[in-house]
Amino acid sequence: MSQGEGGGRPRVYTSADQLQQDIDGYFARLETTAREIVDNKGRVQIIKQPAYWTRLLLQVGLDRTTAVPYIEGVYDDEVNKYSAVLARARQLCECETAEGAMSGVYNERMSSLVLSVHHGMAERQEIVHSMAQLDSQSPPMMIEDMARLEARKTAQITGQSEDDLYLKYLDHFRSKYQFKSPERAVIAASYRVIEQDP
Repeated sequence: MSQGEGGGRPRVYTSADQLQQDIDGYFARLETTAREIVDNKGRVQIIKQPAYWTRLLLQVGLDRTTAVPYIEGVYDDEVNKYSAVLARARQLCECETAEGAMSGVYNERMSSLVLSVHHGMAERQEIVHSMAQLDSQSPPMMIEDMARLEARKTAQITGQSEDDLYLKYLDHFRSKYQFKSPERAVIAASYRVIEQDP
């Protein structure tokens, strides 16, 4: 071990290869601790100890504080890329946790907590209207809702103005869905005129 920057505590690693070997050893130990269980539906599943970021750091001789210079690339040079090694290890832990939660192997709530705390993911709830919900509304409102939803989705993907897309989708849906009763057609036409006025 060499002495740290400014004469402080000695660095835990002086070689990124040694860090990679220790990380590989951590994941290999997880494989050897795997065990088979039978779930409540009679399926056999192989359960291994989850790969947690904090546990990985502790197993390789680091902790959240001493790992920071390695993660931020303070000790990186032309030969030793500690930040890349740790970034890949962190992503492996993240993937393992997410896949375990999705497959039902790991507790979903705990996995969600681990992903948000250690990997910066956040839960986001979106309300998506189904066509059945929209069909129960009056036709002018249904068309407006469909246009607003499509405009919002397209704007998120393309980065275009949601308002411009809304008007395009509104015209598209109005031309696509013709109303049979004359009163509803008049109501829909009046909405179009009002919305196009500045």
